[in-house]
Amino acid sequence: MSLLYSLQNSSPLIEKKVNFFHDWFLFYANKVGRLYDFELDNPSSLIEKIIFQIENNFDKCIPYIDDYFKSNYFINDDFLCKFNQFNKVTSLLIQYKHQKILSKRKTGLEITPNF
Repeated sequence: MSLLYSLQNSSPLIEKKVNFFHDWFLFYANKVGRLYDFELDNPSSLIEKIIFQIENNFDKCIPYIDDYFKSNYFINDDFLCKFNQFNKVTSLLIQYKHQKILSKRKTGLEITPNF
């Protein structure tokens, strides 16, 4: 792995952000293909993606949301229940995940607009 914080910029904030991305990219590139369960996404980013799909692609969001639920973070409901910051959506996520029929999922999304 190359030197950490090797990129420079006149703005300290930009330099910090660019180097964070640079270091994360190198770390990820080093792990991908060798660790089968190494994921780029984290629970927060997955939940943001789910919310984005519901808000911006409601008619076609089901396949995307189902794909996000295939993440290792969502396979076991216990993971979400461990973190207080997910309390507001945990019950809704678990309820959605356990609905097996797509039409039920769509109806469930329509009747819970606060999701």
